[in-house]
Amino acid sequence: MTATAGSATSAQEIANAFARQSVVNLTSELHSAIDQALPSLEAQLKGGAGGSAADPTSVRAAIASLQTLRSTPSPTMSVQTKAQKPSGPSSPRTKLSIAAGLIAELVLGIGAAFGAQALDPRLRREEQLRQRYRLPVLARVPREPRPRTDKPLSPVALSPVTLEAYRTLRGTLTARRRAAGADSGMILVTGSSPSEGKTTTAVNLASTLAIAGTRVILIEADLRRPAIGSALNLRAEYGVASVLLESVPLENALVPVPGLDSNLRVLLANYEGGWISELFSLPTTQNLVAEARELADYVILDTPPLADVVDALPLAEQADDVVVVARIGKTHLKKLDQLGELLADNGIKPAGIVLIGTPRPGRSSYGYYLGNRAPEGGREVIRSGAPRGGKRTAF
Repeated sequence: MTATAGSATSAQEIANAFARQSVVNLTSELHSAIDQALPSLEAQLKGGAGGSAADPTSVRAAIASLQTLRSTPSPTMSVQTKAQKPSGPSSPRTKLSIAAGLIAELVLGIGAAFGAQALDPRLRREEQLRQRYRLPVLARVPREPRPRTDKPLSPVALSPVTLEAYRTLRGTLTARRRAAGADSGMILVTGSSPSEGKTTTAVNLASTLAIAGTRVILIEADLRRPAIGSALNLRAEYGVASVLLESVPLENALVPVPGLDSNLRVLLANYEGGWISELFSLPTTQNLVAEARELADYVILDTPPLADVVDALPLAEQADDVVVVARIGKTHLKKLDQLGELLADNGIKPAGIVLIGTPRPGRSSYGYYLGNRAPEGGREVIRSGAPRGGKRTAF
């Protein structure tokens, strides 16, 4: 946090005051939300639905967890280090500016290519993934030939060649589950930054699994920027918060997707932003996961980018497979490194990467995808390995 003022003392006081008030405001929002949720749970407790306090999924345990949160500041924000008084003005600093100019000129003289990479550290080629990560590329999703939009794309909005890429992803992941001796599982889809295509990937992975005849539940775990409802034209009376806070049965909150014979049902986010993003730290999350596994063959979780916010990290720890989405021209390699380190620190090994924005196939290949029959078997799992001596990250 940086503050600017006419004196060093004023800048220090402004920075510290803003930090303290930010914590107070977020804590006030959290406590207010808990005050609204507790009466409903206490009414259920009086009605005999309390359960054992040792059971983390019981109403009694949920009340205890909320009361604990109510008695403390918000756990998502705290002042770690107070602002120190600056030793001098930040501008103008003539000597520093001259030195920086000389250094910049030297860097540009050494090599324009190195400078370009430093200024634009985005993912530009698949080879960059091969050089940095020990992960397979689960699917290559080509660029769509239409104007870019931040809204997730449902299957009806995608071209045949892109749909085939998501069928490949389905085949790769189900093959992994069969190799593990299971014909079901929970798959979490995340990324390192917003607008990389993770929600489009989660929606289309769930759809292709449902089309193949499996029972699928798609959970909208991105409570900060929910978008599945608008992408699939769905609305719901109940949602994630209803199940986790109000003890609404998961079965009652699920919304079927038209045209898929109830093979695909969705749990939407019925609240967004602020304190609601802390819901997945509640003990009732374990109950939600257990219920979803009982009701479906596959549970697909669309989460926020974990490199930016860790709201859904408890879900990642429970998932059978974690899929990382990266987009050519959008994903920052440093953010991808941060995501890899976060997952490694929590003992999570991703299943692989879905690469969005690859070149579209040539006309001869494209004609094949437009045929009456789409290939369903014999998919090749392409695994990317870094060359000797290349940089490796926590992935």
